[in-house]
Order: sequence, then C-alpha cells, then structure tokens
Amino acid sequence: MCACCDGYGQYSVAIADAAVQTASSTEIYVLFLNFANLNEDPFRIAPDPRYLYMSKGHARAQSYIASSGFLTDGFVVITGEIGSGKSLLIHDFMSKVDPNVVAVEIHQTNINPVQFLQTFLDRLGFKAFKRKKAELISMINMFLLDNCSRGKRTVLIIDEAQKLSLDVLEEIRMLTGIESGNQRVLSVILTGQPEFREKLQLPSMKQLAQRSPLHFHLRSLNRTQTKEYVIHRLRIAGDTTNEIFDDEAFESVYMHTAGVPRLINILCGAALLCAFADEDEVITKATVASAVKELEWGEGANTEEKQLRGTQNAEAYELRIAAIKAVAREKLEQLVRKSTAQENAIARLRSEIDEKTAKVGALQDEIMQLQDEKSATTDRSAARATLEEQTASLSDTINALSAEYDAAKIAHAHLGRQFEAVNTNNAKLVEELENQKVLIEKYERDITEYRVARRPVETSASMVSTVPLSGIPSINYGMLVEIGADGSINHALGAGALGLGSSLDNDVLINSEFASPHHARIVSTATMCVIEDLGSTNGTYVNDRRIRKHALRNRDSIVIGKQKFQFFNRGTAFAENNVQGVRVQSSNNERAMAAHYKPMP
Repeated sequence: MCACCDGYGQYSVAIADAAVQTASSTEIYVLFLNFANLNEDPFRIAPDPRYLYMSKGHARAQSYIASSGFLTDGFVVITGEIGSGKSLLIHDFMSKVDPNVVAVEIHQTNINPVQFLQTFLDRLGFKAFKRKKAELISMINMFLLDNCSRGKRTVLIIDEAQKLSLDVLEEIRMLTGIESGNQRVLSVILTGQPEFREKLQLPSMKQLAQRSPLHFHLRSLNRTQTKEYVIHRLRIAGDTTNEIFDDEAFESVYMHTAGVPRLINILCGAALLCAFADEDEVITKATVASAVKELEWGEGANTEEKQLRGTQNAEAYELRIAAIKAVAREKLEQLVRKSTAQENAIARLRSEIDEKTAKVGALQDEIMQLQDEKSATTDRSAARATLEEQTASLSDTINALSAEYDAAKIAHAHLGRQFEAVNTNNAKLVEELENQKVLIEKYERDITEYRVARRPVETSASMVSTVPLSGIPSINYGMLVEIGADGSINHALGAGALGLGSSLDNDVLINSEFASPHHARIVSTATMCVIEDLGSTNGTYVNDRRIRKHALRNRDSIVIGKQKFQFFNRGTAFAENNVQGVRVQSSNNERAMAAHYKPMP
C-alpha cells in the first residue's frame, strides 16, 4: 500500500506541474472564448473581410468598388461616417482583386501634389523621392501605358480623401485623363468622411465631380440591421446558439451606438467581457449598461468621442484579461500546493505507522520472552504473579497501540480519498487544456483549408480546347449543366473552386435580381464536389431544400435565384457523352458579362 501511495502522489504532482506549464504557454484568453462558445473574438476593431456584413448599402458600395476593376473611366466615390465600414470594404476588395489588376492604396493624404506623386510611385515600387514633378508625372505615364499594353488595369485607392487638398485632387483628375487608344488607363476609388462630399461640390471641383458618376454614401445601420450585424459576427466567430444577447440588449446596443458598426464592435466587445467577468451566460440590457459605464460613454458623448474612449479603454481590457490569467494561474498553483501538502501529510502518517508497527513487533517479542519465562518458573508463584501483571500491562499497551494503529489507518484512507479527488480534478483540468489546444490546432487547419479553397483557379490557354471523346481527363471531376430557355450550358468542374453569383468576377454569372454578388461556390476535389452558400440573401437550394454546405450527388437539382442547374458525377453517361465541345467557363463569362453590363448614361 505504501508503494502505491508513493506512485500516486508523484503522479498527481506531475499532472499539476504539467497543468501550470500548459497554462503559462497556452493563451488563457481561450477561457474567455470557451465561456461564450466562440472560436475567436468576434468584435475586433481591425478590418477582417470575413466579418463583412452585407447590408443593402454595403452591398451597393461593394459593387461600385468592384466595378473599378473593369470600368475604363471616372472615379468611384464612397463616403460615410467614421466607423461605417469603408475600410472593411476596401480590405474585401483587395482580398479578391483580379491578378490582372494592379491596385495601389494610399492612406497618408495630408500631403502636397509632389509628395502625392512620389507616394504613388513608391507604392508601385519605384524610388522617386528625389525626382522633380515633371519627371514624376512622366514615370507615372510610362508605367500606366506599359501596364495597359500588357492587358492589365491600374486602380488607385485613396482613403481619408477628405484631407486631400484641392491641388492634389486636381493632380489626380489629370492622371485619370491619360489614355491608350480609346480607353483611359487609370481608375480611382476615393473614400472619405461626409465633408468630402461638400468639397466635391465646390465650383473648382466641377470637372472632378463630373468624372464621378458612381458616388455612394454609407449610412448607419437601422435597428434590424444592428441586430443582424451582431448575430452575423458572432456566427462567423463560431456561435451556433444565437442566445448570447437577448432582445433588450440588442435594443440597448442600437440606442448607444446609433447603428455605427465600429461603435457596435466596441460596445459588444466590452459587454462580452463584462459578462465573462461576472459569469453571466446571457448579455442583457444591464450588461450593456455596465459596458457603457466601463467605456465612460456619457449621455452627451458624440460618435467621435465614443470611438476615442473605446480605443483608450483597450488597455484597460488588456489589464482585465491579464488579471483573469493571473487568477487562473493562481488556482493551478494552489492545487499544486494543496497536493504537495497532502502528500507530505500522508508521508508523515506512513512514517508514524511504521514506527508504531516496529514498537508492536518489539512488544510482541517481549511478550513471547515473558511467556517463556513464565512457563519456566511455574513453580514460583511470586514470579508467576509478577509475570502475569507484566503480561496484563503489556496487553493493555498492545490494545492501546492497536487502537491508535486502527485510527491511523482510517485517517490514512480518508486522506487517500481526498488525494484521489484532487488528482481527478487535476486530470480533468489537464484534459480540458489539451482539448483547447486541439481546438486551436483544428481551427488553424480549417483556416488553412479555407484559404486554399478560396484561391482562384487559373485558366490556361490549353484548357480552351475541346475534350476528346475517348474519356474524361483527370482534371474533370463532374459537370454542372446550366438550364436555360434557349438551351443549356455545360460547365466542367475541375480541381478548385467555381464561383456563382451576379457579380461579374464570378466563374458562372447569374443574371438574376434574386442572386447575390457572390452567391455560392462549388469546391471540387478528386473525391467529391461540395456546393457552399456564401451567406446569400435568398439562399441556395438543392433538391428544393435550402442548404449552407452540401456534398453533391449525381443528378442533384440546384436553384440559385431563378436560375436552374443540374449536377452530374464524373463518369456518368451524361458526362461521358456530352463532354466534347465543353467551353472554358471564362469564355462563357465574357459573353455573359457583355450581355449583362449596360454602360451608364
């Protein structure tokens, strides 16, 4: 029994030590996400295209920005209040930009015309900070014309455009006048705050304003959109319950933020942290009120003051997170200390039991010796009486020691049960930490697979040719048949992703008002073809059932908007007999784009 106790005690200490080491190396912030059943922080301020909420206004602004990749003239002007989502739209555009588009971003706008030209060239990779203005303009002209001759477009994106001087705006207007043949070679996207609209209305800006046919102002979200925005970000972060905020909390968030997305992120992030600190499973109106108090948003604070105070309180959040980590680490250390103390107590009891066992053995030897002497002196009554008295005294001593021994065994068993409970708790804690590590690793793998799946599939010249009747090539994993009133179009499914939607940058263009810009995609591998809805408004239907992600089976019927498709597996009779003459999807898209696009007046 003692050896078993030794091994058990050493094992518990090893588990506790491992738990402390794991807690110190693994981000304790996972406890916060685990509390809310999330995979990541849903309310980070940094722009992340995955979290883009497509309200009607944001969808329209996104289509304007995307059009700069193929429009050959004019400006795209997007204005909106601070935190309305302009920067996130630009990040989304940059994450999906076509390889044939050279996109240049400029964020420092408090500059003069020469500094602007130098900055433009620097973003293009040229070292031009010691050049004169005439040289700078010549270098830009040469680059734009050369880029156009190679079949590429150049898009200039300027954020915080309200800070641009009138002279810089005039330089930009002059650059957009550079032509190659019958088309202009530079498109410009200008994003700024509402005062930029007023600047464009100045008489001196009349020519530039006439070059800006695509002008949209992003407005704040309404009550319904605010609730949908919060639920959307929580769902992207891993929430599947839609029960983290109650209805009164949503109303309170709207009242305090007026529907400004950045303020919504700041307030909801603070509310989530308050609920975690108070161990509240649901965020209520009272939780939001606590978050407002933490952010020091007074009744009279305007939008800019709230954003500034939300940013200043970021350090306070970090301190609270650090405090939470310290508490968790202290609890683990307490478990280690308690386990060590119990092990020491067991060792002391074991030592005492060994000592008393030795005393019992010595006394038993004395009893045996006295009994031998008693047998040898039975003829001497006095000696016998003395021996009997000594034997009785020794028997009492033995009984007392036996009682102490039994009590020590009971105490030892009780401590052993306590020690086992502590070890069980330690093992559960280590298992929970290991599960969190596995969860993080799985999330990283999912992100990697998602990014690989999102990479566009390049179409080489060799793929334009028809496929011989002798068999289906190894790159063809299935066939998507587009069913129309004038006939059908076959789309071969190769390795990678096939995009479907009303936006012109999709592989399959759906000319329907019920189709979202990026409605769905089909990811094809050697083992299966999977259709995935990309958060569309009207949904994707397979066999009359709305789906989010679905592994396609032979002859599945697909409806997007009002467009019908049918899927055929590789190797089916349809795919074998109809593969000849299949056109590359890019050619289909070009004809569809020509039919779909109507020049603005």
